Amino acid sequence: MKKISLKTGAFLLAALLIFSGCNNQPKVKQDKGTNTKGQTSSVEVEVFDAVKLKDQIVEIIKTAPKPDELAGFLNETGVSYMLELTVPAENVEKYMTIFDQSLAAGMYKFDLFYAKAYNRQDVVSQLYAVQEKLIGKIGLDGELAKMNKFDDRIKKNEGKADSLNVIVSEAMNKVSQSYSSGEHS
Repeated sequence: MKKISLKTGAFLLAALLIFSGCNNQPKVKQDKGTNTKGQTSSVEVEVFDAVKLKDQIVEIIKTAPKPDELAGFLNETGVSYMLELTVPAENVEKYMTIFDQSLAAGMYKFDLFYAKAYNRQDVVSQLYAVQEKLIGKIGLDGELAKMNKFDDRIKKNEGKADSLNVIVSEAMNKVSQSYSSGEHS
């Protein structure tokens, strides 16, 4: 698992370095003045284009694999599920600020996809409850109300891996849509 993560990380880093190295930004000479001997000095400075950089970052984010795709990829490689790689559910109380809770919600969301990809219903149920708690703490109660309809379905289908996968996928898609189009996007 760590080997795959390191290889993926190294690949992304190499791609980013290549991508940034190929970026031919225009250079401008800036005069730095003259010294006591009358020699002039200058420095070449790259012109920083913040809009272009933002567009490049957005493009990288858009083309990066989604959490459910990553979890599915891990499962397909034959790597076994490792609970110790996930964020422990009992850590949810340690996140005090909205910022920390929002980051934790993202981490638990990936862990939920990871558990779902490996058909770990015991972990899915636990993480779903943690996700629900964090959504409430962040102040996304409207989104939480939308999620309540999935609770009963998850509890009724706890032993059925295929049904649980469909329900969790629906729930997470609903949350993603709410996050991207809601007032807290």
